[in-house]
Amino acid sequence: MDPGTAGIRWFVAQTASLVPENALLLDAGAGEGRYRGFFSHARYVGADFAKGDPGWDYSQLDVVCDLLHLPFKSNCFDAALCTQVLEHIPEPLNALREIARCLKPGAVLILTAPLTGEEHQRPYDFYRYTSFGLKYLLEKSGFRVERLERLGGHLHFLAVALPRLNNFLWPKWARVVLFPLYALSKLLFGAVAPLVMFHLDRFDREKELALNFGVVARRREEPACTDG
Repeated sequence: MDPGTAGIRWFVAQTASLVPENALLLDAGAGEGRYRGFFSHARYVGADFAKGDPGWDYSQLDVVCDLLHLPFKSNCFDAALCTQVLEHIPEPLNALREIARCLKPGAVLILTAPLTGEEHQRPYDFYRYTSFGLKYLLEKSGFRVERLERLGGHLHFLAVALPRLNNFLWPKWARVVLFPLYALSKLLFGAVAPLVMFHLDRFDREKELALNFGVVARRREEPACTDG
């Protein structure tokens, strides 16, 4: 169980049924296609510019492209998935408009984006999003937000942060010289405590310190606003 991605995986699993049987689905910013399995009932198309993480395997992508210039006809997809992508796009409004262009009116968009988190996939990391910012961008780009959910709260945040903090507190020489203590610390703060905090996070009802947001939106019938 990876606390960093568990909430996102849960949200995608919960919303995958909103994609109709045999629908043509665009995974915009698919990366390695980690959520492809949730959409075995659909015709999955993974698109990504294949540069974000040099350690990833992009060989299973269907299309390599810039999300600001998708090589698809307008109104051709029945649904879209976009997970943890918007923070990596310097012009997110234009990317959402391009996704909207490719979707049929009424088509569903399943999207996740971070509120908190360290810089990653450098230098392609530009933003973090509030719920109000996401709603604004989606409505401005031609979507109607139906559901917006906080994924992970204070304890979930600690479940992600504790293992990294533990590693930071143990320099390389100490890991060797004091290996038994380091091993115990890694077990407690790298595995046991994060697991406990992850499961206790369900009691954080407000989740003001959210890790991510999960959004379900629909492509509107009317055209999107095109001003600034």
